[in-house]
Amino acid sequence: MNDGVLSLVIQWCLLCLVWMGSLDQPLRRISLSRKQMLAIVTAILLCSMVSWRLYFLPISVNISGALLPLLAAGWLYYLLPERRRRYLLVASCFIAMLLYFLRKLLFGDPVLLLLEEVVMVPVAVNAIALVMTRNSLYQLFLVMLAMPLSDAFYTLSFLGRGENPEIGGGYAQDLLWSSLVFWAAAALSWSTVRRMMRFVQEKLAIGNWLRKRG
Repeated sequence: MNDGVLSLVIQWCLLCLVWMGSLDQPLRRISLSRKQMLAIVTAILLCSMVSWRLYFLPISVNISGALLPLLAAGWLYYLLPERRRRYLLVASCFIAMLLYFLRKLLFGDPVLLLLEEVVMVPVAVNAIALVMTRNSLYQLFLVMLAMPLSDAFYTLSFLGRGENPEIGGGYAQDLLWSSLVFWAAAALSWSTVRRMMRFVQEKLAIGNWLRKRG
């Protein structure tokens, strides 16, 4: 599969889900309407092939793969409680560095690729985010900021090697959107488990109350 195809498939699926109203409740948590999210996803799709060439460095920056995720992270940062912002910002930078070293390690020694990198990196970033916080909004911020930062570090490490590196290119977009899919799956699973636990607790409480009444 060519670089960027996976992210395009995920984006089209997201566009369909938003259009059908399946994500209205999660969108309300981040203060977005359905129309606004449709506009955002459409902009991401249109900008996925658009890059800016930096005049001071021999490198390109993809709008959809680098700039828009950072803007989204800025929006999520605004939604975070002030007392948690500094911690989560530092945590994102820490995760970005871990991901950078992980990708360099996998690049230098492909034997360590037990799975495809497009699976290992998203699993790693979500696992670290899960260890740091159980809040799904905080995890989304960590993923949304750490992924483009780690790709920038990784891409800049190849400067001067006779290549034409691009920050946020097709492969970076695949990693980012795969990470978001894993985050969504983890958030949905955790929410389902919490609801089931709450349901069981309510049933047990009702059963205890009935036994006392009897």
